[in-house]
Amino acid sequence: MLQQVATGFPFALDLWLSQARIRQNRSADPTGALQCYHHAYEIYEQTQQTIAPEIFNNMSVLSLQVGKTSDAIKYANQCMASLEGTQMVGFAVNHLVKARSDRHDAVR
Repeated sequence: MLQQVATGFPFALDLWLSQARIRQNRSADPTGALQCYHHAYEIYEQTQQTIAPEIFNNMSVLSLQVGKTSDAIKYANQCMASLEGTQMVGFAVNHLVKARSDRHDAVR
């Protein structure tokens, strides 16, 4: 239902973001969630609004889940760039280092 409403109002940013979160969290549909985030991303760009780092982060994670590694890296870099100059940079870097370390330990 929400997807039908969002499709009927292509510039309804909140609807696209809600649909993305629903697909990401409840229905385990990373491809559909990523498509919704792409729609939201386009609206942000068209309306020249600042894109929240969480959007880039979610797009990065979802891209990785669907096997689009280069897109995942691109969105992760955009997330980090949007955090530049904020207190969240240290947290984000520590989180990335820990995730990399955990992944490395799991491979061993």
